[in-house]
Amino acid sequence: MEKGFLAFGITDSEGKFEVKSFNNGNMPIGKYDVMIAPPAGSEAADLSAEERFDNPELIAPKVRIMFPARYRETTTSGLHYEIKEGENNFEIDLKPK
Repeated sequence: MEKGFLAFGITDSEGKFEVKSFNNGNMPIGKYDVMIAPPAGSEAADLSAEERFDNPELIAPKVRIMFPARYRETTTSGLHYEIKEGENNFEIDLKPK
């Protein structure tokens, strides 16, 4: 099994985000499978990336939001990105199926 890295970002009011990882946001070069979750409940605000990944029930929203469920798992999201040397910018368009 290949070792992976966990990181997360939170969108602002315009949908922009910055990835936060274990080494100040400097993601190792490589390919990544990505999942996206709806806004977290207040009890998830201080969780680390590892705690968020291990406890998906804590990041469920407190209000019902129309959010495609397939994006909540790396195996079903269809989101795959490759980090290359230098600055990396990705636009993610979430579409209902």
